Amino acid sequence: QSNTTSMNIVPLRQLEREVDALRGSYERFAKIRDNLNEQEAESPPARIVTMATPPLSPSSPRKTIILFLGVGGGLFAAIAAALIHDNLTSDKPSPAGSLVAVKAAAARKGFRKRRYLDETGADLGETRW
Repeated sequence: QSNTTSMNIVPLRQLEREVDALRGSYERFAKIRDNLNEQEAESPPARIVTMATPPLSPSSPRKTIILFLGVGGGLFAAIAAALIHDNLTSDKPSPAGSLVAVKAAAARKGFRKRRYLDETGADLGETRW
């Protein structure tokens, strides 16, 4: 009976030592937390490093860059619109009368049938689908 009692006491003493070690660790952490709380309460949340001064010129928007981008974009849009309008409304081949111009004119109209002309504009009599 004394043997079983001493066997039960050994784990109990080990558990008591673990509890004492954990209690000591908890108390140290509690002291550190209290010290940090005291330091935060003593110091202000923010401090002024230097006084703020108003800027001498606005940082954005940069007017010259916006002006150049606007003019460039407007010119691009105008040229693109003119080319699209010319391609949609032009029924005549270009005045050169070359084979390339006839092909381009037929392609603009959406035709699949093409007439082939020589350099003078005379019909070669060839028609392909």
